[in-house]
Amino acid sequence: MNQYSNYLRLILIFFPFLFLSCSNEEENEPIQNHLLLKTIYKNGVKTNEYIYNNDGTVNIALNYSNGIVSSKLEYIHLPDTLKINKKNSSNVIIEKYKYFKLDANNIKYEQYSASNQIQYSTIYQLLDTNCGHDVIYRYNSSNSLTNTSYVTYVDANCSYTVVSYNSQNILTTKLEVLKDDKMNIYLSLRIKFFNMDNDHNLLYSKVYNSSNQLEESYSYNSTYTYNSDNYPITQTRTYYNGNIENLTFEYY
Repeated sequence: MNQYSNYLRLILIFFPFLFLSCSNEEENEPIQNHLLLKTIYKNGVKTNEYIYNNDGTVNIALNYSNGIVSSKLEYIHLPDTLKINKKNSSNVIIEKYKYFKLDANNIKYEQYSASNQIQYSTIYQLLDTNCGHDVIYRYNSSNSLTNTSYVTYVDANCSYTVVSYNSQNILTTKLEVLKDDKMNIYLSLRIKFFNMDNDHNLLYSKVYNSSNQLEESYSYNSTYTYNSDNYPITQTRTYYNGNIENLTFEYY
C-alpha cells in the first residue's frame, strides 16, 4: 500500500460526507431549518451539484469535470439505511454504497462493485455525544481487519485528532483537524443516523505520515466568508506546499 493510498483511505473512512455527511437524528429524516447545499465551484469551475427530494433529503449528487457531468450519486433512503448508486456519464452503475445501523452504537458502511462484489467495509463505533464516532474499523473484501483508527475530540466544536494503525498495529497516519463554530457547508447532506461529527467547518487539516512528518500536499489551512445564516459562501484553502484552492458555495 503506497503512502498516497494511506492518506486517501484515512480521509475516506473518517469523512463519510465525501459521499454525504453526518447527524445525530435517530431516523434518516431531514434536519429542519437549515440551508440546502446546491452547488460547489472550485477556482470558478463547477465541481458538484445537489438535488433534493421534497422532504429535504438529498436525491442526486452530480459530479462535474470540465463543465460536464462525469458521474452521479443516486440516494435511496430507508429507515436506518441509506443506499447509494454511483453512475458514470453514460448512466451505468459503476459502484454501490450502503450505510446502515448494526445496533444503537455502531454503523456499517459497505462498498460494492457494479456486480455486487464487496470491495471493503467500515464500522463506525459511535460516542454518546454530539461529536460522533470514536473508533473506526476497516475491513477488506475478505472481511479481514486492515485498519483501525482512534479519534480524540479536543473541544466543543468537535475538533479532533485521529491516529490510524494497520493490521500489525503499526502507525500509518495521523490527522489533526481544527473546526470553526459556524454552520457546516455539508449539513444538508448528512446521514441522519450518524452523530454530529462534522457540524462545523475545517479551519485546518494536517496529515502526518508514519514518521510524524507533515504531508504538505494533503495538509491545508482554510479561511471562510459567511452569509447571514453563518454558512460559508467562500473558502480559501491554502496547502502547505503552496497550492491554493478557492471554493464557492451556493445554497437553495
